[in-house]
Amino acid sequence: MEDTLRIYSFYEKQQDGETKYYVSFKDGQGIYQEAEVTAEVFEEMQNLMRKERNYIRSDERHLEQLELSEEMKHRRAVHSEISMEEQILSKLRMEELKDAIDGLPSIQRRRFLLRYEMDMTYEQIARVEGCTSRAVQHSVDTARKKIQKKLKKFEK
Repeated sequence: MEDTLRIYSFYEKQQDGETKYYVSFKDGQGIYQEAEVTAEVFEEMQNLMRKERNYIRSDERHLEQLELSEEMKHRRAVHSEISMEEQILSKLRMEELKDAIDGLPSIQRRRFLLRYEMDMTYEQIARVEGCTSRAVQHSVDTARKKIQKKLKKFEK
């Protein structure tokens, strides 16, 4: 589900060996703006966005529950859909995914996370980083292929 209400993006950038934090948004005239924020503000906004995303997902789950028939509710309650083995494998895959992302070069990792964690477009990332959207797309595609390759090793 795409977040159409969020009119801002938070991101971090390495400059001269230190990490700086920014918020970007379009002002009332539709002009792209960005401002530096403190690490505390950045961290708090990250936590707030996670809570907001979890809240939205929770609402979606509750709506799904309302739409389920009594028979389906009974089946789900009686039979666990995911076995313990599948749950353990899923957790191991998530750890492997985190390790694969952490193993990326910093530019690829940053662009990959901006794209998939922060839901920024290639154009937004390009504006933030002062490069072309094609360069961002290539970087994100390369990162995704590296991650897929690492995860395939995990499956073997």
